[in-house]
Amino acid sequence: GMIEDYGCEFLYINDDAFMARPKTENLAMAKMLKEFSLPFWFQTRFEDITEPTLEAMKDAGCYRISFGLEHGNEEYRKKRLLRNISNEKILKQAGIVKKVGIPYTINILIGMPYETRELVFETLDLIKEIDSWDALSVNTFVPYHGTILRRNAIKEGWLDPDKQSTSVISESILEMPEPYLDSGEILGLVKTLPLYARLGEDRFPEIAQAECEKGSEGPIFAKLKEEWYTLTYG
Repeated sequence: GMIEDYGCEFLYINDDAFMARPKTENLAMAKMLKEFSLPFWFQTRFEDITEPTLEAMKDAGCYRISFGLEHGNEEYRKKRLLRNISNEKILKQAGIVKKVGIPYTINILIGMPYETRELVFETLDLIKEIDSWDALSVNTFVPYHGTILRRNAIKEGWLDPDKQSTSVISESILEMPEPYLDSGEILGLVKTLPLYARLGEDRFPEIAQAECEKGSEGPIFAKLKEEWYTLTYG
């Protein structure tokens, strides 16, 4: 099998919503994973977890979870992402993860259609309120084929339908007018959002300077990044 033939020591389960299954299936999955005695990491959403299923996953060897939050504004999530979960419920669910004691990452997307700088800072407010995460994965929104957000962007004239989709670490291919984010602002915010989330508000002017530095090589960004790692991981 996988362990004998390949010396597998860790499982990364590539499923965007691993726990979006009935409780009985999640418990059966945890039981099966426990038999392999391998640590594992998966991605899911706050909507899909319960305390008993998370406890079972922890007992089976769950090492870390990535939670797709995407956006912190309730109304935007509901209207644009068709996700009907309140911020209050997200905070409650994050409390369950903290109680069970599994380390977790929060996944954020920046540069979705109709997104403004003000909306990004609302996402920031929710991230800070959740607080028990120890890592943030912040990426550029990509208008994948078949998604409603891609159709919205084309309808608004913000996306050339023939343009090749890029990756989540590339520059945005949307061309949105003010007050929406442009590609430069998106890259700057993707780079600095973790700094805004962990360092105090008195550091915001400094972080804004790092936002404007080209790429991730600027001296201000390098200094703040080092400080962030020390604060977060000691």
